[in-house]
Amino acid sequence: MKKIIFGLIILYSLTFISCSEDEYYEYMAFVNKLQSIFANFEGILERMSLKLEDFVDGTKETKIIKIDWNNPNSPITTNFTVGEATRLRDWNIYHIPNEIEKQNIIRLATAIQKVRESYGSSMNINGWIRPTSVNAGVLNSSGIIVRDPQNQYHGKNYNSFKNGHSNSPHISGLGVDIADGNRSLSNFLLRNQTLLASYNLWMENETITTTWVHLDLISRSTSGRPAGRERIFNP
Repeated sequence: MKKIIFGLIILYSLTFISCSEDEYYEYMAFVNKLQSIFANFEGILERMSLKLEDFVDGTKETKIIKIDWNNPNSPITTNFTVGEATRLRDWNIYHIPNEIEKQNIIRLATAIQKVRESYGSSMNINGWIRPTSVNAGVLNSSGIIVRDPQNQYHGKNYNSFKNGHSNSPHISGLGVDIADGNRSLSNFLLRNQTLLASYNLWMENETITTTWVHLDLISRSTSGRPAGRERIFNP
């Protein structure tokens, strides 16, 4: 892509070898516009977790994950699956998410995938979405999640069952709990607050979540927070 942009600039510049001042400014405006388009395109691909070279030049294989929301083993990102995000462990069923919940799950999975890559170790999910009205799904004989409106838990409030706050980010799929019995993950994140900030993540006070780490994407102010704990919050 960079080669394409450079080539366009060279070709266009040939028409300005001998040019007036106005034509020179027209040329510079063209160059700046191309650079802006290039930067914006790169930013979009970065948010999609793709590299520009992979997308255009074909120097590496690009893998765009297609999510099958009916398959619990379908990856959302490299290390996190549909089953991990939608399984309601205490009721042994799945929640079939709506479109907004799907997008929230994808956003959070993308962010914690970046944490996982920096952390360098596995991250086992304790719980993710906790809907206030469960759209019950169960596994059929083929291991596929199928909707089960006759299920005893269909329409029930899983967040309330888990004693969650009424405004918990888990309700919409924007909060996740990760097992952390040895405090390895929480200690890593306390040492790397900038990593959380980079992906707009917040971590619940580790003295409250004694055997797990809670991460979410809820917007909060960092004003007045202690140094070194700018991305830590109390519920």
